Amino acid sequence: MENLEYIRQLEQRILKLEQFINNINFGKKNDIYIVNCPIAAINIGEGCNLSFNGSSVGSVMQGDIDDAENRVDDLECRIEDIKCLINDAEQQIEDMKENTEDD
Repeated sequence: MENLEYIRQLEQRILKLEQFINNINFGKKNDIYIVNCPIAAINIGEGCNLSFNGSSVGSVMQGDIDDAENRVDDLECRIEDIKCLINDAEQQIEDMKENTEDD
């Protein structure tokens, strides 16, 4: 019976370790080498260098998630501005075509 309890404890510890290893966060200015390690996501701080060899890494995100979200918002706004400029240019072309056809 004592062996079964020990095995259950080991299984619980293994599960905790697996959950811990699924997401790893590194601080700033680190050199990190990952070899043959299946990791779902890695978040790193500024100035970190990563090297992957034989690793199945799901995603790597540089810096703070809030900074990344702000950058995405900025890019989406710029895309919308560009779409508006394109629509304006298309309208100007249509107006010019109509004006030349009237002449």
